[in-house]
Amino acid sequence: MAILIVEAGERLGEKFLLDNITIIGRLATNPIHIEDDRISREHAKVTREPDGFYIVDLDSRNGTLVNGERIKLHKLIDDDLITIGHTHLRFKEVDEAPVEQPAGRPSEEAMKTAPKVTIPTGGEPTTSVEPTTRAEIKSELSEEIDEIESKSPSDVAKKPSQESVLSKILLLGFSLIFFIALLLLSKRLGEVMIDRMIKSQPKTKTIQPEKSNLPVRSHADRSAAT
Repeated sequence: MAILIVEAGERLGEKFLLDNITIIGRLATNPIHIEDDRISREHAKVTREPDGFYIVDLDSRNGTLVNGERIKLHKLIDDDLITIGHTHLRFKEVDEAPVEQPAGRPSEEAMKTAPKVTIPTGGEPTTSVEPTTRAEIKSELSEEIDEIESKSPSDVAKKPSQESVLSKILLLGFSLIFFIALLLLSKRLGEVMIDRMIKSQPKTKTIQPEKSNLPVRSHADRSAAT
């Protein structure tokens, strides 16, 4: 038989009798329920095996320490100090445990928030649920934060947002417009250069023979002159 004694933290001085499986966490239905922001909803569990008690960390966010060292699985021996969040629990092996609250018994807060059944006169039983406590709301919010933080950057990168897709489409469109404008500008510059080259070439003048003012003499005139 073994117990856990709270030496520091929310439930200072309380003792819990360990069962075959005893879960420690922030969830109100856990056998050992501790309200601590640094404790996960199901933080760790203590199991009874044929060779003794073992404590197992349930992939908690802030981890489980035994005698100051972070553990995943550890066999407990008498007087081991378990640290979970701001809570310190001393493991003790006893013959008869003067336990104030058994580990298997629900906490007072869980009993307060449990549904209440009322039987009206001449009617069917009805169930009324008390309003959710601040502690439960805080627990739910902390759990959602844990899930968000547990997501790896690679998972987020696999789902690009619509804004990034739209930005890529706009960038592609602007690049295409710029390329077309560059082609048109190049064509226009080529036409201007060709036109200037044609205008800069010298013009060739055609020289025509000068007309003589002397009268043309026929062959008969030449014979008479002789």
